[in-house]
Amino acid sequence: MNMEIIRKQLEEINPPEINIRQNVLHQIRTRRQNRKRHMKISAVVALLVVIIGTVQFHEIAAMAENVYRNIQISLNNEILVIDDNLEMVPVEVKGLTWIGSQPNRVGSKHYTDINAAEDELRIKLLQNTMSYESAIQRQVPFLYFEERNIAQLLLGDLFIGDLKNFSETILDNGDRQLSYSTDHDSIYKSPVSMRVLFFTGGSINYGTDNWDIYDYEEKYISPVNGITAYLLTNTFQVESGEERLLIYAANNTTDKITVFVHDNLFYTISGNIPSSEMKKIIDSFVIDKQPSAEGILR
Repeated sequence: MNMEIIRKQLEEINPPEINIRQNVLHQIRTRRQNRKRHMKISAVVALLVVIIGTVQFHEIAAMAENVYRNIQISLNNEILVIDDNLEMVPVEVKGLTWIGSQPNRVGSKHYTDINAAEDELRIKLLQNTMSYESAIQRQVPFLYFEERNIAQLLLGDLFIGDLKNFSETILDNGDRQLSYSTDHDSIYKSPVSMRVLFFTGGSINYGTDNWDIYDYEEKYISPVNGITAYLLTNTFQVESGEERLLIYAANNTTDKITVFVHDNLFYTISGNIPSSEMKKIIDSFVIDKQPSAEGILR
């Protein structure tokens, strides 16, 4: 077959018209649309993950904000950790007198009695059968540390034990003056006080300050009411008994501190009494089975 015949046969062939440019553009356009569709689906999935994750985060954060995981007490011989997961107790307190500037300011007020404090704070303190019933109306100091979200009620001279000739006098300026006596056989060397602390906001943990002169003595579980208390003892040494009496008179230190947690309240009992007497005080708390109500922080 010569070349002329081959040329003729090729000219008679009519291949289908293919618009390569249009076909390529169509393929690119299709791929872009598919890519956009996949991107939209991925974006929706990612958005759902973000939304779900955000909701879960806020729930976890809310739980974390509502709980103090533990109370850490730095002592002379160790760090005592009370792991009770205290929930915050939101409150609404009116008529506070503020000292300092935000956010480090401290608010204070005086309640006419413990019932007035419980009514406004919407908490319920444990009653104790050994507590002293004053013949005069005794105010209850309240402190609120704004930055740390800590509130405290101070119940001074709550237990007087075997103190002799104990009496109270209200001075012209409103201060309360105490009078009592002791002897060699007295178990109580001075009145025993109690502080009740609670948290109005959450954090990881709470650490006490200036307790490094105390040693951890023992963990005591009351057989009467089931309270788990921790007894601490003073290790501070002075050269003479007179110096110790002066320290006691200045109210700077006590022989014993006992702490425990109940119903989201952190109790601290301090006084110059033996550990055996501290245990009697713990045994004398009356556990109320009814749950306490909560207030609203505004």
